[in-house]
Amino acid sequence: MQKITDLIVELSKDPFNPFLSTRIAEEYYHMGQTASAVSFYLRTAEYGYYTHGEHVYASLLKAAKCFDNQMGREHTVRNLMEKAIAYSPKRPEAWFLLSRWYERNQKWQESYTAAEVGIQNLPSIFFPLPIDVEYAGDFVLPFQKGVAAWWIGRQDESEQIFRNLLKQNLPDLYRNAIKSNMDRLNMSYESLAENNPYDDFLTNGFKSVPGWVLPDLPEFLRLLKDVPWNQTGGVFEIGVYMGRFFLLLRAMLDKPELSFGMDIFEEQGLNLDFSGTDKARQEIFANYVNKYDVFNGENVKVIKGDSTSSATHALLSQSIPEGSMRYISVDGGHTKVHALNDLRLAEKYIADGGVVILDDILHPHWLGVMDGLVEYLSTHPTLVPFAIGHNKLFLCKYSYHKKYLETAQKSSSATKLVEFMGHKLWVVQWVNIG
Repeated sequence: MQKITDLIVELSKDPFNPFLSTRIAEEYYHMGQTASAVSFYLRTAEYGYYTHGEHVYASLLKAAKCFDNQMGREHTVRNLMEKAIAYSPKRPEAWFLLSRWYERNQKWQESYTAAEVGIQNLPSIFFPLPIDVEYAGDFVLPFQKGVAAWWIGRQDESEQIFRNLLKQNLPDLYRNAIKSNMDRLNMSYESLAENNPYDDFLTNGFKSVPGWVLPDLPEFLRLLKDVPWNQTGGVFEIGVYMGRFFLLLRAMLDKPELSFGMDIFEEQGLNLDFSGTDKARQEIFANYVNKYDVFNGENVKVIKGDSTSSATHALLSQSIPEGSMRYISVDGGHTKVHALNDLRLAEKYIADGGVVILDDILHPHWLGVMDGLVEYLSTHPTLVPFAIGHNKLFLCKYSYHKKYLETAQKSSSATKLVEFMGHKLWVVQWVNIG
């Protein structure tokens, strides 16, 4: 209680501080004193309305949770959730919690509608809330929709949703709940290949290899993995660091195709824009490949050098057949010169139906990437963008642009069709960053 007392003393000196009122509310909430907690959550919602949006939004949801613990407060609970939605309609948490609340009250059509509207209104990017509101991840809204769909007579839709969810790397709690529901409803999931190299890597290797890959990216890549026009060829990544993304792309292959990982590694004197790290080591990368590659490192070649040097160009020409790579990741130097050079290399080595993935496209520290991209797209190139999200830009050859647009649109995270430098592309990210 002393901590709460101290915080209240602080609040008395700064009575309109939403950060303090939120901290006090959270302390009471975790002590189980929800009646005390709710007054401070509502205080945050009142005094932070115009200046601290994420605190207001989260506090409205936590206040709803507090009232939900009390009998006979259904109107208040729904009203607070709807206020949160009105305040920030393109965040997912309130839609999920409202759908779950309707489910508990057996209002199945309302639960279905809330989940469906939530899925349709999700943004490309949003930032984490300052407090936990029990939102587990990007799969919970489809899960709610699947449960409600069955109860309103849409059993086929429900089964399809559940089957699609089982293909994802779900927490055990949700995976087991889905299987239990499918068993109870006489739905079949035995035909699903639950264990495959891609899922195995997501379970065992993805989190173990250091790197900067947003956790929701693999589910979008799953769509690209299965397109029928891009089923042969290897992986080429410029800038592998420890190998997290390289190994993820390798897991998308059906067999151990010849693949190349290129980096300057410990030669950080060549890292002109400081976009890499002196922790990168060729030996460390090789060890992660040997340990976590789904094909045990078979047909993986390492190239050490600066991608802009003539010596490296010559080595690449000797090593990689033109038009042979299924996936190319561009994540090397982040200067304009490097980005432009590496996009031209990707253009040379990508297969007809392949995908090129440009990293850090909107990172404010490395605007050279955008600068290089703009110049590249100004030259009427072979590669054009079809999707943006997960801190990456996805490109393909112009002749496959329409096909990849249609593929990206199928993603549950595809939120908006936009245009950039004369090319249409989908925004494909809506989950929490952090």
